[in-house]
Amino acid sequence: MTTSLYDITVPVLLRGLGNLEAVLGKGEAFASEQGIAPSALLEARLAPDMYPLVGQIQRASDTAKFAAVRLGGSRTSRSRTPKPTSPISSPASRRRALSLKLRRAPPSKARKTQRSC
Repeated sequence: MTTSLYDITVPVLLRGLGNLEAVLGKGEAFASEQGIAPSALLEARLAPDMYPLVGQIQRASDTAKFAAVRLGGSRTSRSRTPKPTSPISSPASRRRALSLKLRRAPPSKARKTQRSC
């Protein structure tokens, strides 16, 4: 039986982004219940030497995006995507965009990444 790198990598990345989306949804609900501006949470840091939440979201998104690009054998620029404007919509839209890009990958590239287990 052969398993492709896509099959063992991309579903994990998508699940992680889905979990991030759920956590951000809970954070947004908490902020609205407590009367806190969502932007205050997005700029918050757990420790002084950490990126703010927006930066953490960006890193998670970049990790998934660049891993998928490397799997497909494509080249991409290291340009940064814009900061998310909403704590919920950004990861979901990135996840959908990532999923769409991966579905459009040519079959020949997917076969090149297959290996025997």
